[in-house]
Amino acid sequence: MAKKTLDKVFSELGEHLATGAKHHAALGKAHRAAHAESGDGFHKVAAEAHEGMAECLKSASTSCQECDATKTLDDLLAKTVVPDNISSVIPSNAPDAAFGIFAVPRNGQPELATGLDKATLDRIPHAFRHLVSASDEV
Repeated sequence: MAKKTLDKVFSELGEHLATGAKHHAALGKAHRAAHAESGDGFHKVAAEAHEGMAECLKSASTSCQECDATKTLDDLLAKTVVPDNISSVIPSNAPDAAFGIFAVPRNGQPELATGLDKATLDRIPHAFRHLVSASDEV
């Protein structure tokens, strides 16, 4: 992602968080006023919660708008472990035609078949032969 795009994303996120902070601050004031009129404990608790959220969002908004997005992303990627030797995961002698993916037989597993012989194929009901075919012989 280009630097300009990242900076724009962080800037828009900061604006979004600032809008949320204003919204929560207004709700906090409304609950304070309602608490002053009624003395209801709910409005006191709600006012404190909205004011706390407003402070949190305001802080996050400031951080986003002051952030150098490219430096932040580069720092994050520097801390991330990135594999640099993929051949240690896929054997180097893997056949190219299979994109390096091949079946590894387990102990006691029958040999991998390349096709079904006629005797085996005859024992399988015709409706289910397509489920077990390994080639276009059915």
